[in-house]
Amino acid sequence: MPNVNGFPVDVASQQQAVTFSGFKTIEDKQKYERALIQPSRNEGILDQFLEHKTFGKNQGKSISFRKPGRIKARDEVLEEGKIPEPNGFSMTEYVTSIQNYGDWIRYSDELAMYAIDNIATVLTEEMGYAFKDFIEAKRYELLRTSKNLWFAGVEKKPAEETLAEYKKAITKKGIVLDDLAKISAFFKRNNVNRAKDNSYVILCAPEVIAYLQSLKKSGADESYTYIELNTQLKNEDVIYRGAEGKALGFVFVSSNSITIDEEGYSECIILGKVNGKWGTSDITLEGAGKPEMIIKDFGSAGTNDPLNQAATIAWKSQYGGLVTHDEAVMRYVVKTDINYTEIEEANRSGATVTTTFKSGTGTSDAKVEPKDLYNGGSLADAE
Repeated sequence: MPNVNGFPVDVASQQQAVTFSGFKTIEDKQKYERALIQPSRNEGILDQFLEHKTFGKNQGKSISFRKPGRIKARDEVLEEGKIPEPNGFSMTEYVTSIQNYGDWIRYSDELAMYAIDNIATVLTEEMGYAFKDFIEAKRYELLRTSKNLWFAGVEKKPAEETLAEYKKAITKKGIVLDDLAKISAFFKRNNVNRAKDNSYVILCAPEVIAYLQSLKKSGADESYTYIELNTQLKNEDVIYRGAEGKALGFVFVSSNSITIDEEGYSECIILGKVNGKWGTSDITLEGAGKPEMIIKDFGSAGTNDPLNQAATIAWKSQYGGLVTHDEAVMRYVVKTDINYTEIEEANRSGATVTTTFKSGTGTSDAKVEPKDLYNGGSLADAE
């Protein structure tokens, strides 16, 4: 038996004391990491429209990519014995930085001992869905850094070329079909190609999709106010998560990370491919392409935990990104007046009662009557 400081140490016990970021075994660590990452794997929408790049550790927080400028062939007749002037070219550099993000929750020993559910597992799964929503929002912010901006139905520039003035100039609601033909021509002019199913992609807020589906044919202008979306998409037709329909060479994809502001405006994102690749890249550090799961057991949560009464569970992630082909990403501003009601927080899970954990308890004696069941995001007055 080996000795440490003159005392015998059991090798098995010594190995058992080793932890992996707060986990007793590597299997436990892998289990919780899978629970954290799985929601983003299953439900991520925007990640399928990005190029994923990594760069090595210990190379600084910033990384740059270079894109060659387009070369136009010279239209000159070659003369015998005369050397033509050389053509020129340029390189454009794009720079981005990796940023650190994270979240953590503290819970008590009483909650762990008395709660009916496995709190560590529950927290990990819920933080996984929260991380999925967080990273989707970051990807939407990244897509919105494209320089190309198009305002629905706006033919003439406002007197003052400001974002607010352009928004006010939007007179039609929702996606204006006449714009799609123009944007398609813009893409083709810039050698931006269609993707799967020979279609460009429009990423929209759910409200914009709902408004589009509710339009009716009306008058002589019906070709610009009505669209049919295929509600029954087949896998062999379109292979995109979140696809809602397709028409006119565009696939419509819904993402709840794309929001409507208080004035009813929203930025859809229209995408194509350059040289077979999406025009936007998200950047991760080598070996850090997924969130790191961190658990601190009871008694290791800091000086505020001297009596082994608190533990923490957390994740940390590194993220950055850049638009390397601006011509392949179009920000499309639309307006819609569709009304909807968000589900109240207490009813978000559909539970009939919210259980509040107090000292020494993990149950609730509250009773729920049928009239209290939620309907459409609010408490219904059903009998």
